Amino acid sequence: MADPIIDCVLDAKARLAESPVWSPTERALYWITIGLAEEPPAIHRLDPATGATRSIAQPEPVGAITLADDGRMLVARRSGIFLLNLATGAEEQVSPAPFDDNICEFNDGRCDRQGRFWVGTRSPANKPAPGEGLGKLWSLTRGKLVQHDVGPISSHNGTAISPDGRTLYTSETVPALVYAYDLNPETGAIGPRRVHATLAQGWADGATIDAEGCYWSANVCANRLVRIRPDGTFDREIMLPVTYPTMVTFGGDNLDEFYITSGYRRLTEEERRAEPLAGAILRVKPGVRGVPEPLYKI
Repeated sequence: MADPIIDCVLDAKARLAESPVWSPTERALYWITIGLAEEPPAIHRLDPATGATRSIAQPEPVGAITLADDGRMLVARRSGIFLLNLATGAEEQVSPAPFDDNICEFNDGRCDRQGRFWVGTRSPANKPAPGEGLGKLWSLTRGKLVQHDVGPISSHNGTAISPDGRTLYTSETVPALVYAYDLNPETGAIGPRRVHATLAQGWADGATIDAEGCYWSANVCANRLVRIRPDGTFDREIMLPVTYPTMVTFGGDNLDEFYITSGYRRLTEEERRAEPLAGAILRVKPGVRGVPEPLYKI
């Protein structure tokens, strides 16, 4: 298969962009800057057709966003989970953070087909030894936050749900493991975690699922997206012009386009000059389609 053409849809120059979410009704892409030194936390909107952008500043670090079924946005921030009116900026807290937010924060989340929001946590530094960190897995169902006992983990990432809603995937950034859990769609209960795949290079960051049930992982430090079949075998990869792709989502009218966030926070000045698209929002057609992104059910 020939390498697909990769476009830069926004030269955002983001230190760390994350959590791309496609809005089919607006034909727009939302994404976040999580909030690092010299880059304040914010939610951003891009209209790919016109290039128009706007931003909504956030008062604290942001880990993940998703759209809700009443037109608002669900925002997982360091102190809790909030519903945000994108037009007015008004917000309400859905749940306070169930941890000490000085040493832990939400990181990466996505809704399942029943409208539950699955979100992981990590330590802010994101550098503890594997298995000794503060990574936990939570689900938010109509305002009720529940912790799921999945064992020790350093940092939850890569949340995705199979098209039939019966398998939950997450990743552990370091040591680049992808996990799978049996998911009961009716109750939201999950089974024991199992290793679904191990990435041979780089780290396992944000992810999405395609209509064929394959898991796409943004392979940080390895310049690529990796496609993993439902049986855990590797299918293909798409090489990218950025060292740090952070997350990927399907978008476009036919859900046949990838939108990929990236960052430059670990690059030296010399490396940044050699990698001008670091921190950009990229777009590529992978040759497969996605599934509609579920909304959080109020």
